[in-house]
Amino acid sequence: MKKIIEMAHAAGALVYIDAVQYAAHGPIDVQELGCDFLVCSSYKFFGPHAGILYGCYELLEELMAYKVRPCSNALPHKFETGTQNHEGIAGVLGAVEYLEWLGAAFGEQQREQYAGRFEGRRFETQAGDECYPGV
Repeated sequence: MKKIIEMAHAAGALVYIDAVQYAAHGPIDVQELGCDFLVCSSYKFFGPHAGILYGCYELLEELMAYKVRPCSNALPHKFETGTQNHEGIAGVLGAVEYLEWLGAAFGEQQREQYAGRFEGRRFETQAGDECYPGV
């Protein structure tokens, strides 16, 4: 992906990655990739049907948001008009915390594989994903 992204940027294109199928199965470092946007959904890792978007801050600032006038133009509020899906947000957190728990409790085999690459919650959630290959 990194090479494709470099080629797209060299041609003046923006890069939008649909990582719905991959996100639950491997680590993603959007900064290392250099992509402009990346999306996934937490339903692929035991969460609710909630869309997750990474966007380069400068590009998100430039994008026009269709919203009601009283809503702020500042990020992230300009894309979060109306009542947020609080139960969905809590469900996403619950799914991440579940994978983190799996990694902490059962991820001993993965410690060597990911040693030095990840730490903290990122390490534990990746190890947790590896503990349950059916994700």
